[in-house]
Amino acid sequence: MGIIRFILAVSVVLGHSSPILGYFGIPAHAAVTLFFIISGFYMGLIATEKYTGINRFKAFYSNRFLRLYPTYLIAVVIALAVRYCCDQIEMKGSGSFFPSQMSWSARLFLVIPNISLFGSDWVYFFHFGPDSGWHFSLGGNAPDVDTVRASRYLLIPPAWSVGLEVWFYLLVPFLVQWRTIFVVGVAVISFGIQQAMEASIPWSSYFFFPANFGYFLIGVLGYRFYRTDLFRRYATKKNVNVIFFAVLANLILRQYIPYYRNYPWQMYLMFSLSLPFLFQASKNSLWDRWIGNLSYPIYIIHAPILIYLEKHFNSKDGLLTLSLTLVISIIVLVFVDQPLDRIRQRRIDRVNAF
Repeated sequence: MGIIRFILAVSVVLGHSSPILGYFGIPAHAAVTLFFIISGFYMGLIATEKYTGINRFKAFYSNRFLRLYPTYLIAVVIALAVRYCCDQIEMKGSGSFFPSQMSWSARLFLVIPNISLFGSDWVYFFHFGPDSGWHFSLGGNAPDVDTVRASRYLLIPPAWSVGLEVWFYLLVPFLVQWRTIFVVGVAVISFGIQQAMEASIPWSSYFFFPANFGYFLIGVLGYRFYRTDLFRRYATKKNVNVIFFAVLANLILRQYIPYYRNYPWQMYLMFSLSLPFLFQASKNSLWDRWIGNLSYPIYIIHAPILIYLEKHFNSKDGLLTLSLTLVISIIVLVFVDQPLDRIRQRRIDRVNAF
């Protein structure tokens, strides 16, 4: 599913910058949701099949750390360099990164997610005004004209979704042992929370892990179906290839399909049902895996690149943002991610040897 992950990452970049010749792919919020579903599938797979030794918990968590944080910290360094080059981004009420009226405890609250990723989702629940202070807005609109969303003080604003991934990773080694009926039940509860929040405050559920947990669990359920005899019965080479290319075309051309393009739930349903077939079609492709591994650095690194272009050139050009992001992401993949991936694999082999 590497090519699909790549398309989703590119869609997020275009959604945050600007379309290229009118093309934007998939709306950024929908692309992020599909990432959650894919993550659920992959984590269900590796936590079940790859981490089986007595030290599997320690190995799983430490390998997830090696997967997420080196690339994230590179993006943080780039973001700090961008802010320095731009003489710091001007904030409401202050010319420095944090307004002078902000207390040290509040600054610490913002520094922790900037460094650790933990809590990068929580920041979106608050607004801050230099005069009015903090407001708990649950992801909704600004409660006052002098306030800004606290995510303004994140070095990598899109990292909120990685923050949700972190909560999911903490649960994965345990939830793969849950009975399927329990997984289904928790997913239903999660979507119930989501609908209740959206009915109260639109978009409030977008940054809230319990309201998004169901998407991860859909991926886990997709993996469990992948292991069944029923799937193997229908997973002929012809069926797998037809479904893969049909879904690929559906994602790429979504913005041109009337009615369908206006309702993301239809895409979520289609994608969820086809997930095991998509994995089957691409699991042995090295080039697909390579291009898929670009998705994470693209997703994380495009944010400071876009800030730089906006501040220095007053531009949100999608093609330029994507091009610069791709160049840096390929460098990070080749010289950081791939060497670390080999280390992670050796650690898995050692754990499973006991």
